Amino acid sequence: MKGTPDMTRGYDGKKLGFGFMRLPLLDPNDPGSVDAAKVNEMVDRYIDAGFNYFDTSWIYHSYKSESFVGQCVVDRYPREKLQISSKMPLKFIKNATIEKVDDVFQQQLQNCHVDYFDTYLMHGINRASYETAQKIHCFEYMHEKVKQGVIGRFGASTHEDPEFLEQMLTDHPEIDFVYLQVNYLDWDNPTIASRQMCEVAQKHGKYILVMEPCKGGLLAKVPPEAEALMKAYNPEASIASWAIRFAATAPGVDRVMSGMSTLAQVEDNVKTMQNFQPLNEEELQIIWKVAEIIRKQTKIPCTHCNYCLSKCPKHIPISDFFSLENDFFLFNNPKHVGGYGGRYQNLCMYHGAKAGDCVSCKQCEQVCPQHLPIHEYMKDVAAHFDGWSASKSHSGK
Repeated sequence: MKGTPDMTRGYDGKKLGFGFMRLPLLDPNDPGSVDAAKVNEMVDRYIDAGFNYFDTSWIYHSYKSESFVGQCVVDRYPREKLQISSKMPLKFIKNATIEKVDDVFQQQLQNCHVDYFDTYLMHGINRASYETAQKIHCFEYMHEKVKQGVIGRFGASTHEDPEFLEQMLTDHPEIDFVYLQVNYLDWDNPTIASRQMCEVAQKHGKYILVMEPCKGGLLAKVPPEAEALMKAYNPEASIASWAIRFAATAPGVDRVMSGMSTLAQVEDNVKTMQNFQPLNEEELQIIWKVAEIIRKQTKIPCTHCNYCLSKCPKHIPISDFFSLENDFFLFNNPKHVGGYGGRYQNLCMYHGAKAGDCVSCKQCEQVCPQHLPIHEYMKDVAAHFDGWSASKSHSGK
């Protein structure tokens, strides 16, 4: 061991974390083709602004994200000044055993070029993976790593319901923190239940890390009617900054993770969070109006995490297809289908699959954090785009 985690050392005391989930790509169709040069620029700007928390995972960017944390962050800055976090992907480990868990954990340390993680958590734990964790004593394994100094603080992320979170925190008081989806669109969403999840965490005295503050980018570009409300109040504030500040304002939140893809996004987040100001009551009232507008104009609340792609036997680019379907729904005009048809065809060619190839196996739905009826939405995508694509192909256009 070159060192042991000290949660007072290197802690920047600020609420903005850098998520290595949506990094810039060299090839937009290949999530593993991360542009390291651009990531270096983004990391430098983030650190220069006084922030230091980097969040990654075993599965992000086609299992390459952790390596880019090692290459772009740990190799370039003093370890003691950084906060590095990763996650145990238990639900993605087939026939999991504690030996397999240990193999993955040791590989994650190597991937990130570290001897310890400042924070570490069970990734997206649900009822099925929780049962597995209990059976193989995974929580005990993690707690032992904390005692050994290989993990600083141990937590869990989940997209399950408040009742599940209550059970897990009651069963395992050794959990230090929870990683929850918190944004203004999901605050009172009965499926995501951000408000209730935060209340359960606070009841158990756990601090909260936030994922999906902009809901996969959905809250960074809102309908014109909603944008007008925000700009009328504060012309200088970006649309995304409202979402970031909402998440950071929520009670019990220690840090907000933002999956940044461009230097401009880093600049905007840094501007928003360097001297963080909670939302005032007037701003919150605007937020609730904006949320209502968005709900009426968004068909599929997909966050583009792409967990579904890892489970699809047909390798269908589900989240990309859902983006096209949302655009179609927004315009609500069949004439606009052609405007997205070229992109749809390119996606089909690259992945070797179209929406109509879905066999409704529902494996994707088992890992979907948003609990979406994906197989039903795929029927809509196929109806709107497969027929258009075929007609263009037959006509020679």
